[in-house]
Amino acid sequence: MALFVGTVRNHDGGADVDQLGYSAHPSAEDEMRRIAEKVVSEYPVRALAAVHRVGISASGTWRSSSACRVRTGVRPSRRAGS
Repeated sequence: MALFVGTVRNHDGGADVDQLGYSAHPSAEDEMRRIAEKVVSEYPVRALAAVHRVGISASGTWRSSSACRVRTGVRPSRRAGS
């Protein structure tokens, strides 16, 4: 799982911040789809979810702007001695 999270600060360089706007490149959705399809075609994936959020977040709020989770039917191998 890959995840970007953070809290919107109420300041930046000495200036007050009330909110933060998140936007996405016009090709972001197509590129995320291309990557997801590549992963599914190359690995034994049972489920895949990818999210890229956009919009306004108020200062002091927790924000997750992007996340990806892949579920496979393969269990990680155990290292010797563990």
